This record gives sequence, structure tokens and C-alpha cells, in this order.
Amino acid sequence: MLLLINASAFASGSLNAGKSEPANLVVYRSKSLSTAGYWDLSDYKLPAKAVITGIKVKWDYFSSLSNQRYSGLELYLYNQKGKKVLLKNNLIGSYASTDKFNGELPKQKWKLRYKVKDFKYEGSYFAITPQLIIYYEFKKDKED
Repeated sequence: MLLLINASAFASGSLNAGKSEPANLVVYRSKSLSTAGYWDLSDYKLPAKAVITGIKVKWDYFSSLSNQRYSGLELYLYNQKGKKVLLKNNLIGSYASTDKFNGELPKQKWKLRYKVKDFKYEGSYFAITPQLIIYYEFKKDKED
């Protein structure tokens, strides 16, 4: 009987890329795209074989009006090649996620924009401060 043992295993981790640049993404009217926020992870130190297993965006929001109400927040994440993905918004809590970039390299440039379907008061300042979190895994060889 011949028994083969695979000397490699998978390890996982997460990368909190922090706030976008600029930190506050602004919109004034419903159904309009916000200003864009960017993260450049091209030179980020990660294992060479790391691939994405999920992405989450968390945010805080604020407005020039204390009683501003909104509905229908849609967040769009773009990778370095321009692939655009509508994030799945969690109904409880201020975060959204996607698995549409799974298998890609996390070390690239990312962009986020959003829009709001309806505002109670049009024309007031509304902003989110997004934070990008990337989950990844990598094959860990015997030498690693």
C-alpha cells in the first residue's frame, strides 16, 4: 500500500485596509454617484500566494442635517481592471460584502462609489467614511 501525504496546507487571514483616500465620500442628490474613495494595496505585504476569499466594506455616515433620512444605499466596488460589483448590503449594521472578487489577488488598487435611492431632503451634504476589509487564503508549503 502506498500512502501519499500532501506537504501543503491552506492558511487564511484578513487585511484591514483602513479608510479610503479621501476618507469621506460625499453625495448631495439621490440617484447620483458619490465622489470616489481609493485604496492602493499594490505594495501591501501579504503572502505571495494570497487570493481573496471575501470582501467587506464597513462605514460610518453623517449629514449636514441631523434629521436627514435615506433609503436604498448602493455601494459599488471596482478592482484595478475596472470590474464593478454591487455589494450585498446587510440590513442590520453598516456593512456590505461580496464574493465576486474571490480568487483574485488582494494586492491591487481598489475604488468605491455609492448612491442613495431616496433622501428626505435633497441637496444636503451626505457622506460615508468607508473601511475596506479583505479576507484571503494562501497555500502554505512545507518551506513557508
